[in-house]
Amino acid sequence: MEVPHKRSALIVDDNKLVRKLLQKILHRAGWDHDLAENGLEALEKLRERPGDFDLVITDIVMPEMDGATLVKTIAEELPRTKVLMVSGYAEDHLVRENLRVDGHRFLAKPFTEDDLLAEIDEMFA
Repeated sequence: MEVPHKRSALIVDDNKLVRKLLQKILHRAGWDHDLAENGLEALEKLRERPGDFDLVITDIVMPEMDGATLVKTIAEELPRTKVLMVSGYAEDHLVRENLRVDGHRFLAKPFTEDDLLAEIDEMFA
């Protein structure tokens, strides 16, 4: 009997509290997950383990490499990986419009656990 694939996410945010909150939500929802503090660290993990992550949840405004650059790189190098961009900055709607890539979504902060899980469910429906 084949064991169903357990979904795995990479959580990318420079704010430790946000990373921990997202980690807790995904854990309760049954997701495997890993953490990265910025786009460069995330890209390193994605390149080391191509295909291991079904979803990347990334903030947009971060040091080292911002989320917009990360999303563009993922679209080029790992086109099957879905991305959920999250941000509390109103200006990021412009980024969201420029990063319209199939399978990628945007969720504005603050959001509830239900909002996050509903958005993820829609991405994988």
